[in-house]
Amino acid sequence: MARFGAQYQEELERLRQELEGDTYQRQPARRVWIDKPGSREQRPLGIPCVRDRVAEGAVRQVIEPIFEREFAPHSYGFRPGHSAQQAEAQGASELVKAWVAQAGLVLHPDKTRIVDTTQWGGFDFLGWHFERGYQWPREKSQTKLKEKIRQLTPRNSGQAMKEIVARLNRSLRSWRGYFNHGVRIVPERLDQMVRRRLRMLRLRRRGRRGRPNKKVNQLWPNAYFDKLVLWRLAGDGK
Repeated sequence: MARFGAQYQEELERLRQELEGDTYQRQPARRVWIDKPGSREQRPLGIPCVRDRVAEGAVRQVIEPIFEREFAPHSYGFRPGHSAQQAEAQGASELVKAWVAQAGLVLHPDKTRIVDTTQWGGFDFLGWHFERGYQWPREKSQTKLKEKIRQLTPRNSGQAMKEIVARLNRSLRSWRGYFNHGVRIVPERLDQMVRRRLRMLRLRRRGRRGRPNKKVNQLWPNAYFDKLVLWRLAGDGK
């Protein structure tokens, strides 16, 4: 590599003459042994010299556009911008389309796409958001529940706390029944919102304003709402 780099102009000219004169001969690759991932065994790896890699790159630039025109759209092997993962995704897409067609349904062309759920961004489906191997209720689903909680806990409500909790439970129980899986942080935050709204109601009824703080939380702790049988979105109990 050092020799080629120091005399690259001369080396490139000599390589060009050999390729045009059909006298180019590939040098033996240097063999090294590398570890196999997750194993104590090793496998051989052939490393070509610099001039051979330059020759390979030049040949690829010439023949790649020629063969690229002949490849079928579903060919993914060893093509620029194509990968085995794309081939698997395309195959899965075709299977889904066939299954949907057998069921007498049609995929929406604007809402159907192939995504990598291991990457940032993810996608929404049936109220859920899927991303990086995790799932949680999508933002629209969370917003809808928050609006419902606000409707059921107006600050000027004159209902008894047990009645308010009973009405809340109907919505919370239904929401939890569907969104009972996924990351815990979302239902935990929503549980905190429910208790915060109820504490604000208790404050108002005592003629006090403001938002709940540590002292208020101690005055009406989580155990207080457990006695009222307030459903929780996170955890195994009510």
